[in-house]
Amino acid sequence: MTTTVPLETPPEAAEKRLRRAASSSFVPRLLAQNLAVFLATCAVMIAAATSLEGMYSGWSWMWDIGVVVLVVAGAITVTRTIGSLVSKASWLDQEPSNPRANVWVRSFTPSLAGLLALIGVTIARFMPETALLKIFPTTLTLDTFQGMVRFASEEVMSQVTPVIPSSALIALTCLAVGLLVILFDLLAFGVGFPAISGMIPASMLVVTSLVEPRGAGMMSIAATAVGYMLVLAVAQWVATSRVQGARPPQFVTVVAAGLAALLLVPAAIPGFSSGFLPEGKRLYLFGEPTGVNPVLNLGANLSQPLALDSIYYYTNSEKPVYLRTAVVSDLADSRWAPSDIDEERLALDPGGTFLPQQRVSSSEEPSESGDTKIVEIHTGNYNSPWLPIPQNASNISGISNAWGWNPTTSTIFTRENAQSSDLNYQVATKTPAMDANEMSSIVQSERLENYVLERRFPDETQSSDSAVVQSTFETALSEAKISTDTADKFSVAVALQNFLRSTRFTYSEQTPLEQGYDGNGLSVVEEFLRVGAGYCIHYSSAMALMAREAGIPSRIVVGYSPGRSTGNSVNRNGIEAREYAVSARNAHAWPELYFEGLGWIPFEPTPGRGTTPDYAPEASAAAASTSTSESVPTQSVPTTESVASSTVAEVPPVDAAPGTGSSGLVHQPAFRVVLAALGALLVVALLLLIPFFIRSSRRSRSARILNDSNTDASERALTAWRELTDTAKDFGYPMRREESAAAFTQRLGVALQADGEPSSSSRPYDAAAPLQRLRSAFEVARYARSGAVLDDFDASKDIDSLISVFMDRTDSRTRFRAKFWPPSVLGAFRKH
Repeated sequence: MTTTVPLETPPEAAEKRLRRAASSSFVPRLLAQNLAVFLATCAVMIAAATSLEGMYSGWSWMWDIGVVVLVVAGAITVTRTIGSLVSKASWLDQEPSNPRANVWVRSFTPSLAGLLALIGVTIARFMPETALLKIFPTTLTLDTFQGMVRFASEEVMSQVTPVIPSSALIALTCLAVGLLVILFDLLAFGVGFPAISGMIPASMLVVTSLVEPRGAGMMSIAATAVGYMLVLAVAQWVATSRVQGARPPQFVTVVAAGLAALLLVPAAIPGFSSGFLPEGKRLYLFGEPTGVNPVLNLGANLSQPLALDSIYYYTNSEKPVYLRTAVVSDLADSRWAPSDIDEERLALDPGGTFLPQQRVSSSEEPSESGDTKIVEIHTGNYNSPWLPIPQNASNISGISNAWGWNPTTSTIFTRENAQSSDLNYQVATKTPAMDANEMSSIVQSERLENYVLERRFPDETQSSDSAVVQSTFETALSEAKISTDTADKFSVAVALQNFLRSTRFTYSEQTPLEQGYDGNGLSVVEEFLRVGAGYCIHYSSAMALMAREAGIPSRIVVGYSPGRSTGNSVNRNGIEAREYAVSARNAHAWPELYFEGLGWIPFEPTPGRGTTPDYAPEASAAAASTSTSESVPTQSVPTTESVASSTVAEVPPVDAAPGTGSSGLVHQPAFRVVLAALGALLVVALLLLIPFFIRSSRRSRSARILNDSNTDASERALTAWRELTDTAKDFGYPMRREESAAAFTQRLGVALQADGEPSSSSRPYDAAAPLQRLRSAFEVARYARSGAVLDDFDASKDIDSLISVFMDRTDSRTRFRAKFWPPSVLGAFRKH
């Protein structure tokens, strides 16, 4: 009697594979694969994050981002490793051998662990005092986070790149990068589509290219490309290690493709490595900036064609007032920025706070002369961590203790991520009534040696050591017919102001942009002095640097010129106060010079902006008239007689009240809304097409395996069967869980033969033969003993023939769904 050895049944085969997974080689391979995934993920995401260097000043923020990437990726890796050990099957396997494996749990549990780790590390780093045990969020944590979001958005709108990274801005950046890490891992290793995952680090490079004029930078692009190649290699290794006899990772092909992309992408996309937007233009994702940029790149504010009024103030002063926000003292740095951000500040009292001023010598007693004026400020939609206040502020009320006063710089800066919009506060000012002769006399009597001032004001007296600045300084004194040996320092300062306001220089917002010296820094000032055309930052920094050549301590104040009169007035306790409106187009900078016995004294070297102070009038009315008419475009602006000279320059005609707007004010926000809507639609469209890309990637991968004669016959047979079941599912014929391969192919053949009326392009075709060949090959590869011989047939041709039958035997709706939203992809996370 002849006995036959039965074929292994599916449960027996699955049990055998589980036993192999539990062997001694499973754990080392599992640990090695997960470690490789961790390192590859960290490499590509940290490399992409380096592109943010163009958006943020310095590199201090990179440490926090690196920690977040490591913690999040580490939590994902540990969770995936533990899950694999518990289930005795690698969670990196996208085709689990256990039919009861829950793909949803395998794919998304590590992502959930990464999200929890991200929340914990963000709280521990930036908000530990608000959380339970420094990591578990409370209601106070949520309130603090909302304040951070608001404060960060204000910083983004009040600065241009590269911005000064505050803790709030770094926290939100870390949170965003952490979420991208989770999404990247989910796509690359959670659901097994590493090619598509490249969109995640690429999105960081694109964002940087949009907001940074220099683009993402070739070094960041190269590092990201190398990291992405590493991810592809690791993904290929993890995939091929599951199949016995599979080929090792093709590192040469991966590296060649990555290098080709590295070379072609920057060349094919203008601006990818050098910035999409032209110099001087910026993409504001949160709306137009309403606060003056404190990093002294005022070109972004001044280049706006139209600007909404963001600040209104009432004053009983005869002249409109300047509003100061920040002060820059160190002009030796390559990038000028406020130096007092981290200094301690006096907390303000809403009921009223006396504002002490800096006194550096006993001779500087507060002057009793001068009238006290009242300025009532409404911030409207103003967004900035600095609050605008008038010169010579002595008292303030209506401001919470979330704001702080610095008597050294006479500025108000947020202490607790305070909101700057929709505030209403009152400031009392007292300007000493002195003329030029009185001030010159005080300066002569209180004269100090330069070395004493250098010790007292090290930042404010540091010389530029520039030959251009030195020679221009000497020319200014020569034209004024004075010298530092015979004239007092106050007279020298007045001479410098008059020299810059003369016809030698022309006010222009376009010349610096066109000739490449828009912004700040010593090289920019030198170019301005050579060309003789620029705007307020160029004039003020030139005067500040030339004043230091005479031994006069100097600094630059950033704020707003007086603005325009609205024609309205209010009565405050019997005092009539006129209303003025200020917009981003009034962004301004002016120098302050220090004189012993007087303190810090402001000057106005920019022609056509504001008015020269009474103690430093222009050399002649004719010079002023010529300078203004030649250097500032003529504009018609509603104004009163008292502010005619202070509001004409740079302010566009605005006839409508805020909210009503002219056509420009209506169309500009509407354009941004349309642009945002189109961007949102594009994002939604790309998200909807993800199943299409995934299915196309799967089909291409299957085709490569089926057409490769060097591939193991068993692997080709299993790949062909998987492609058949996926295609059948896409067209509405899914394989049932309890169904055998023979029953499935029999049911499918009958259905394809009998389903409805074929389309006009249909041709007679018998689906039974290719189905039979595919089923037989699958059963031998899956259940036969090792060494079984498979029939040689063209599986790729059979698959293509069956796809043609599906296309002919189904309606257009089914065909559309099968192509763009295939159920084989959309149903991948259902329990098998």
